[in-house]
Amino acid sequence: MSEQHHLIDAGIKRLRLLNQHSKALMRGYAGLTLHDEDFGPRGVEQLLGARVLWRSDTDGSLRISHRLSEFMAEMLQDEQRRHINTDMAELLDNLRRLANRYLEAQNRGDYVELEHVRVLLTAAVDDFNSRFADATDTLWQRLNSDFGFVQGLAEKIRENERAQQQVKRLLDGLEMIDFNEWIELAGSHGFLRRLLVSQWQQQMSEHHSSLRLVQERLWH
Repeated sequence: MSEQHHLIDAGIKRLRLLNQHSKALMRGYAGLTLHDEDFGPRGVEQLLGARVLWRSDTDGSLRISHRLSEFMAEMLQDEQRRHINTDMAELLDNLRRLANRYLEAQNRGDYVELEHVRVLLTAAVDDFNSRFADATDTLWQRLNSDFGFVQGLAEKIRENERAQQQVKRLLDGLEMIDFNEWIELAGSHGFLRRLLVSQWQQQMSEHHSSLRLVQERLWH
């Protein structure tokens, strides 16, 4: 058999091995703790032999390899960007629908509907803010631990690059908010102007500043 065929066969075996243990490996990529029983004795032996997993010298725990982590980050980068942009678009569309419902209810004098939509709008904006706050808090936790879940300078550099990409995607998401649109939509309606213009703009500015601070910390 030619060297090329040997290479193809070896690659197929590696891909099958990854597929067989894909759920557990993705848990490891997400930073969750891996256990030997997640793979079984034979699986651990094969994955260690293929250098897909390695065992920590400090606590004996299983970790996914730096190369697999880097490969997955590259593979998922576009998907993560698409997911964030899709989520942002859906959140903004929902806010538009609710704001228009509020205006329609007000024009009809339907005060029961008005109060109902007021609650929905407030909750939607709170949810919007919490998503960015949670993402920023997670980044700070990772930074303050100096990426404690990784070992070696090379992997810390790669983890820093991944965090920088995440910050950029979040900042790109914030750029999708056009407050001129919300000023026009709210018009002279006091509740909408407070919720969707003055308060929300201040909150988004705070998220933007927090993400910029994270970005600066990553650069130093």
